[in-house]
Amino acid sequence: MRKLTLRKLIVISAAGAIATALLIAGCGGGGEDGADAQQIDKAAFVKQADAICERSSGKMAAELRSVGQESAKSFVGTQILFVRRIFVPGFEEEQREIRALGMPGEAKKEAQALLDAYQKAIDQMQAKPKAVAESKTDPQETVALPARRIGIVRCPVAPVTGS
Repeated sequence: MRKLTLRKLIVISAAGAIATALLIAGCGGGGEDGADAQQIDKAAFVKQADAICERSSGKMAAELRSVGQESAKSFVGTQILFVRRIFVPGFEEEQREIRALGMPGEAKKEAQALLDAYQKAIDQMQAKPKAVAESKTDPQETVALPARRIGIVRCPVAPVTGS
């Protein structure tokens, strides 16, 4: 009899945990619909995106100085380390914070193109860090043009050397 009660308690607890998880997942917004609901004007979007990128660039520069002081076997090896440990997280942070601003109604298409360019650059760096390190591909260029089209001048401002 006690086993049956314990089994019921486990089932009820599991059901409660699942229901709570589903409730939490359903609430709290997020996703594309939530981003579309938040409106920001283009001038504010540009100003805030520039500030995000300037702050992120400073963080990446500090990380470069820190990582640059670690010993590495080769210049390319150091650059690959920079791509993986600094540029990818830096670009991800910029993308995430810019996305959180919401979409400017009058420049929604350009803002989405910028976010898409960030994703392309991130994917590029993750898939081929050596090509980025050897300057065979430049993720900064991938993001720079869409940023300029919307009026953002400080994205992406990722430092390119460790010195």
